[in-house]
Amino acid sequence: MLGSWLEIALSTDDIRASCDFYEQLGFGSAVTGDIWTHHYGVMACGGLCLGLHEKRQPSPTVVFTRENVAGLARELDALGIAVINARLGSEEFNELSLRDPSGLVLRVLEARSFSPPPAPPALTALGRFESLSLPLRDVAAAEAFWQRLGVATPPVAYHALKFHDEPLLQFRQPDLAQAQSVLSGLGIDCAPGLGGFAPPDHLLLTSPEGQPIALLA
Repeated sequence: MLGSWLEIALSTDDIRASCDFYEQLGFGSAVTGDIWTHHYGVMACGGLCLGLHEKRQPSPTVVFTRENVAGLARELDALGIAVINARLGSEEFNELSLRDPSGLVLRVLEARSFSPPPAPPALTALGRFESLSLPLRDVAAAEAFWQRLGVATPPVAYHALKFHDEPLLQFRQPDLAQAQSVLSGLGIDCAPGLGGFAPPDHLLLTSPEGQPIALLA
């Protein structure tokens, strides 16, 4: 119903610092279009495209693309799912937004805002991308929400608040000691910091946008 997953959008105060951060970690870059008037870049690795927006907006946001966004608005209304923002019309770049039970904003665009790189790196210094994980008290509510949308496998995961109280970009990293050494060499601080995990089992760092990133063994 929502269409194809496009990107995880992050708001940044400094687009150059954000792009440089992911580039030094081994992410590839995508060619962006001119849809947005603000500065915008996309950094990619296997399974993940990060849209970096030099604009104040909800962050992170999960972005989809599909045709007939106006039709989607009617479908959501029939399901009793609220649209929190919409721009629809023949002279507009159609888009709408809604929220999942964790409060995450889901944004649907009528067209792509970038061309994906032909061969994004499968691995970066962070490891292999696993999920965007969201703090949530009621996982059953999230499951019911995605079922109403007809999505069997949501593009996000959920974790308990005691694990971490913010959304996490999660990567699978089998050699945490080596990863910590590489990150330290790049001037990136990382250390254990997740509740319910033994210190050797993970590392936590923060991107220039303030996005927490977890590396799990």
